[in-house]
Amino acid sequence: GYKGGIWSDITFIFYLVGNLLSVSKKPDLAVYEYLADKYGVRDLFDEMLLEHLNTKENAPYDGSSYDDDINAFTYVANFSLESAKNQIPIDYQLPSVNSFLLCVENIDFDRAHEIFSKVLVDAKSSIGGACLELANLLELTDRLRFEFDVLPKTFISFTFDSIVSAIKEEKSELLRRTLLEFKPNGERPYFMDELEFELLSSVSDNTK
Repeated sequence: GYKGGIWSDITFIFYLVGNLLSVSKKPDLAVYEYLADKYGVRDLFDEMLLEHLNTKENAPYDGSSYDDDINAFTYVANFSLESAKNQIPIDYQLPSVNSFLLCVENIDFDRAHEIFSKVLVDAKSSIGGACLELANLLELTDRLRFEFDVLPKTFISFTFDSIVSAIKEEKSELLRRTLLEFKPNGERPYFMDELEFELLSSVSDNTK
């Protein structure tokens, strides 16, 4: 059997590949196949991969499926527009919010990235309503991460790195205030767990 660090490495490989298959249409598995070969578990790797794909293909239809042109992989998430709207209390009247959700449903994260970036640029320039729109998008992103696990980790990193960078800029007082005062459904937003320190320290820096 496997002991200690090696088994941890093997388990981690399978965990990463599982995540990749959940968020990517055409994941590049070459490096993981190399590691599976290196650890002598390629047969197990291939078997688990096949089992994962069969599970995805035979999963009950939940209102959200994707075409067979996504290589050998079929992606069926526990995500649907209806379930998101039922669980995430934000303003769905905002065009960017609806467009973003459609991108997630269609696994088009490049387009989702563009939508978020555009609203961020507008919010940094204090263009009417953009700060509140960004707050809604940020809350949507964070809840999709924790409640549905349908966003790539690189997308999450980009989102929060961008926001942290934005709230540190001198001219972003309106953005900081909007994020601090944002209370979807009267609740503390999820994103405050990650941004509280940055937001509050920015505010205190500005009042010195």
